[in-house]
Formats: sequence, C-alpha cells, structure tokens
Amino acid sequence: MLALKLTDDQKKQLETIRDAAQQESSSLFQQQGLDQDSRRTKAAEIRKSAGEKCLAVLTDEQKKDFEKLQGEKIELPEGALSGGFGGRRRP
Repeated sequence: MLALKLTDDQKKQLETIRDAAQQESSSLFQQQGLDQDSRRTKAAEIRKSAGEKCLAVLTDEQKKDFEKLQGEKIELPEGALSGGFGGRRRP
C-alpha cells in the first residue's frame, strides 16, 4: 500500500490548516446577509485554498504519491452532485 509517510511536523501543519478551514467555514454559515449561492461559492474557495496550502506542505515525492493515491480524475457535469438525494434539484 502506498503511503505519504508524513513527518510529525507535516501532520501538525496539516492539522492547523484543517482547523483554520473548519473555523472559517463555520463562521461563514453564521454570517448574516449571505444567500445560499454566496455561501456555496465561498465554501468552495475555502476548500480550494486549504487544499493548496496542504499540498504546499508536501515534498515533491509526497505530491507524486498523493496523485497516485487519488487515482484517475473523472469529470462530472456541473451540478451533478447538488440537490440532495439522487442529484435531483428541489423545486
């Protein structure tokens, strides 16, 4: 089995990034005046930023191994996973 072999320091850095993203996401849903689309867009930005920060913690070799662990990328049509059960949107 392929493993990233993270150091203790890397684990701490990744936990810090995760915790900050969770806190930012939590505060996002407490903000007044944001509609659902704005929250969704901002949440996606938070996830993307956290992902980039996490990748920056990895060595080049770990990044290669991480790509292998993810497998082949698949493309889904926009909105394929939104709308709850079965991907159907509610009226």
